[in-house]
Parts: sequence; structure tokens; C-alpha cells
Amino acid sequence: DYGLYSFKDFFKNSKIKKINLSSNLITSNGRFQIKEYFYKLDNLKILNLGISKSSFAKNNLGNESSDTLRDLILNCKSLEVLILDSNNLSQDGIFVLADGLQNSFLKELTIKNNNLNSNCFEYLLKKGINLTKLDLSYNKIKDGSEMFLANFSFSNNQLQTLNLAYNNITSVFFNSLTNNFYKNSKISKLIIKGNKLQDVNPDFISQL
Repeated sequence: DYGLYSFKDFFKNSKIKKINLSSNLITSNGRFQIKEYFYKLDNLKILNLGISKSSFAKNNLGNESSDTLRDLILNCKSLEVLILDSNNLSQDGIFVLADGLQNSFLKELTIKNNNLNSNCFEYLLKKGINLTKLDLSYNKIKDGSEMFLANFSFSNNQLQTLNLAYNNITSVFFNSLTNNFYKNSKISKLIIKGNKLQDVNPDFISQL
């Protein structure tokens, strides 16, 4: 977290378009620096607070930082891509963060390998109407959203890519999802590998 403070003068450069702070051991204490520095970056388009592929080190913003992340999405009008992989986020934090999505310009949100459940999935779909890409792979999403999916209107959603790989989804969830969005959504890419889809035609899955 002190490392963020050491970049204070660097972040004064309002022309910055991409910041990669993945695998920097940033905890919830770093949320104060995020609020102070990033809200003022008028040209920032991509912010990576996730984990690097070749690193075991992780950030750990946690649910305590969710209000800061929500306000970041709302205040940084230029931000289009936010990556929050492996940050120990769960339902309480996601519900707060997602409240900023409806009125933001964010296009791509990646929250891989956290502690997201089916309620998180539903809430992010409802609130993230402007998102074109949502990556919730390697989480704890499972069956239980069938009624929600049957009644959810994807026609009001801009989503084009949905990644639900390596969760605990079965054919029950999968069928409810696909039966709905193929009728009224803009989704052109669904990533569903690594789930429990024994009853689904493998040729059909391979096309997704």
C-alpha cells in the first residue's frame, strides 16, 4: 500500500490511459490512495488491479474497498476496463460495487477468482446494463438462478461476452440461461467450460 503512495507524483499525469497494478499486494488500506489519485485521471481507460499470470502475489482489496471501487467507476468517466481478479471480493462487496455500474461508462468488468455466488451473478447482470464484457470465471456460481434467468430481459443489456468458466454450473442453469438470451440478447460469446454440464451436447458447448 505504501507503494501506491510512492507513485503520487506519477499519477498527477492526467494523460495516463492504462495502469497495471496487478500482483502488488495492495490491501483495503490502499483504497484511500485509489480514491485520491485515480478519480482525477481524465483519460484513464484501463485499470488492472488483478493478478499477473506469472505471479503468486495478489492484491487483496476485499469488501472494505467496494465503496471506493463503486465511486471510482462513477467518477472516472473515461474508465472502460476494470480488472479485479483475486481480490477476495464476495457478495457484500459486489452489491456495493455494482450499484455504480448503471450510471458509469465502464464496458468491461473482470472479477475472476473471487468468492462470487449466484446472487452476485444476478445483481451484476441487472446493474451492468452498459457492460459489453463480464468475466466471472473461477468463482462459486451455481444453480439457483433459473427463475431469475427465465424472467430477466437481456434485451435491455449491451452484454456481448459472458465468461462463466470454472464455476459450479449444471445443465439446469445452462439451459435456463441459453433459452433466454438466445431469444433477446446481444451475447455472441459465452464461455462455459469447466462446469458440470454432463447432460449438455458437447458439440454445442464447443461452439460457445
